[in-house]
Amino acid sequence: GLVAIRLLAGTLLLGIAVWVRGGRPLPVRRDVPAVIFLGLVLCAHLLIQAHGLQHTSAINTGWLVGFMPVTIALGAQLLGKQRLARLGWLGVAVGTGGVLIVTLKTPPNFARARFGDLLQIVSCLTWTVYTLAGAGPVARNGALRVTTLSMGVAALVATIATVGTGLRSGA
Repeated sequence: GLVAIRLLAGTLLLGIAVWVRGGRPLPVRRDVPAVIFLGLVLCAHLLIQAHGLQHTSAINTGWLVGFMPVTIALGAQLLGKQRLARLGWLGVAVGTGGVLIVTLKTPPNFARARFGDLLQIVSCLTWTVYTLAGAGPVARNGALRVTTLSMGVAALVATIATVGTGLRSGA
């Protein structure tokens, strides 16, 4: 429920910003399917993170989501969008080492902390998809238009999920 409320509020604020700036409110027609896809990925990303937080600590989550630049750099490397220099590979190694330190320690107070940690790592991958898939639409339409529509799609899906499952605490 909190994810849906945050997304609805964000969509409203961004929608106001689009309106104030004037001009075309939506991305060009050819990018609309890609931006809808981005909204679905964004919703999945936030729901995975929120569910993961129910099983691990906020401290672990903070350390693990700090791994996102590594997954984005590796994704860009694999897709041939950007080459990693030697120093970049050192960053990948250090970041990976940090994730291993966080996930391999004995988790206190959480019976399913390793599962929660895994979900946070998966959220690094969903954010990588969102970032890399959004590069083209953002370049053609601007970040504000793309983010507003993708957040609106995510808000709609999260609201439907909330209504479908009921507004309840995950604790």
